[in-house]
Amino acid sequence: MNDNTISIAEKIYFDDDGQLVITEGRPNFTSAVKDLFDNSVSMHICHSISWQTMDDIVGGIVKASYDASKKKELIGIFLKALYAGEVSSTVKNIRTAITLSDEYNTWCQRNIESLWSQNNGLVQTFYQKMFSQVHNLRLNSGLWNIRIQGNFDPRHWVHYNDAGIADMSDDNPNPPSVLGAYQGTFLLTSDSDARQLNWLAAVTSAIGFGYPDFVQNKLGVSFSFPAVYTWQPVLYSSSNSFLINWDQKAYLNEYIEWDRSKF
Repeated sequence: MNDNTISIAEKIYFDDDGQLVITEGRPNFTSAVKDLFDNSVSMHICHSISWQTMDDIVGGIVKASYDASKKKELIGIFLKALYAGEVSSTVKNIRTAITLSDEYNTWCQRNIESLWSQNNGLVQTFYQKMFSQVHNLRLNSGLWNIRIQGNFDPRHWVHYNDAGIADMSDDNPNPPSVLGAYQGTFLLTSDSDARQLNWLAAVTSAIGFGYPDFVQNKLGVSFSFPAVYTWQPVLYSSSNSFLINWDQKAYLNEYIEWDRSKF
């Protein structure tokens, strides 16, 4: 699953001039988090908010010209975005997962200043706990996970096509009842997805990444459905289980709706 991962010590460290260095690749999950999931060749531990986004936002804030109190505030907001997800039913032990998630969040919130302390051990621990935040993870399709890259990966969504037929994620708890209102739109139907996107939008807006464009880039892919389906746009999400013809893919600029009141 993680052929391109390298050790956290190789990935993130302070150089001789005291500057934070974040190299290519991504850290490994903590061993405790790996033990929570039975991942296989076809199933991956998937992030809702990606490593690329963590790298871009936290690394960008640390290296920016903000004072320390502003950096601490902004990174604290981003940690809330990671923590706003749900603990997935795909973990082996919900209670252990909740405990780990709470532990990692508390540690990171208390140790934000380690990101500019020039202490390699602390900064590496911070990044690995942030990367392994359980609220931001679940086990799902590896085929989709490797293609999502830096896009937000929602858990529960529905899309009504032009014929009013609903295409939705595998485990969709809350599809809307009014078809016409959302025709042609991807609608996120999970409170946790909405909370994560709201916190993510809050921090990206504050640091000038562009609200809400940062969380709406490359959101869809076209592919051929089997049998009765025709060509349809489908949200990039590891919760997809459709048979995908990768030779006939095209990126779209679909619009996502989510409940901005959910924090």
